[in-house]
Amino acid sequence: MLPATGPLSAHQNQPKVTIAIPTHNRLGYLQRSVASALAQTYGPTEIVVSDNASTDGTREFLERVRDPRLVSIRQSTKISMIDNWDRCLEFANGEFFLLLSDDDYIEPTAIEKLVAPFMQTDEEIPSYQIGFSYCRIKTVDSIGRVIGLSTLTPSLERWEDLILQFFRRKRQLHPCAVLLRTKGLRRIGGYSGSHCLLAADAYSWMKVAIQYEHAAYVPEVLSTYTLHSASATEKSGVEAWITDIEKLVELSVTELNRQSKPALAEVLSRAGNQYLRKFITALLVHYGRKRHSLEFLAQFYRVRKHFSWPAGFLFLLHGLGRLMVPKSFEAVLKRVQLSSSEILDGRP
Repeated sequence: MLPATGPLSAHQNQPKVTIAIPTHNRLGYLQRSVASALAQTYGPTEIVVSDNASTDGTREFLERVRDPRLVSIRQSTKISMIDNWDRCLEFANGEFFLLLSDDDYIEPTAIEKLVAPFMQTDEEIPSYQIGFSYCRIKTVDSIGRVIGLSTLTPSLERWEDLILQFFRRKRQLHPCAVLLRTKGLRRIGGYSGSHCLLAADAYSWMKVAIQYEHAAYVPEVLSTYTLHSASATEKSGVEAWITDIEKLVELSVTELNRQSKPALAEVLSRAGNQYLRKFITALLVHYGRKRHSLEFLAQFYRVRKHFSWPAGFLFLLHGLGRLMVPKSFEAVLKRVQLSSSEILDGRP
């Protein structure tokens, strides 16, 4: 646990927040993302846009934005996605940091409500033990259709409970919905400190949560995550995801063992491995649909060591079964499931 620095009180000035937007050749999306950042009701904000050598008019657009809150930096040559995230962090002056992908956007009250848990003084857990806050997320496709809505979760959780439920697929966090302590993020070496190619964001919030012990949750849809064919999830290989998820599991299990909690470490390890197998199956089904069903079998064979038998055989059957379900029918099921969750939660 970090040394106590005292909670933020209502008599102190509001802490500054950095909204970071790394971008590369997505001008159409970027304009919406920047507009959502500039529309925040929270006062002390800065918007740091790191243009990763775009060639689509991004530079000219940013030069036309006349707002003192916007800081634009440009890479002369293209760097990696993670390095561009860290370039945003390098220029951040805020006490808190939100990484807003150029194809995502946030509601006008997002920062105001995400900062609120750090300002509280009457909770059992002092605010200086909160590493980050996050909100409910709406997921949309490339044309704006809602394809997912994250479930409601407790307003305050210890890090091990949060990570365990994340591996059980009951917690959904994307960078556009997570407000981190900048100091905590820098202390772990930024996003590149994770040495992850694809899951650097998850590794970072896990590491920050471990530092401060707790994370807070805001039960409102304040952030919209866009999933489309140009996203890292769509373009990346199965092996890269496997490596990164294994790092996530190792991080949390190692910390629990360090804290002499072997029983909980074992529970989390099993949950993490189950998460990995489900994630792999979903990716294989996705790639099999986009190419050919035989690709699913070929990929499954290459990663078979992650599937114990007979459980692995059940995953194989499940994946093959999903390949046989028409995409149109699966889309209907998703819409029904989404409508059901909205009714159960009692929220729009």
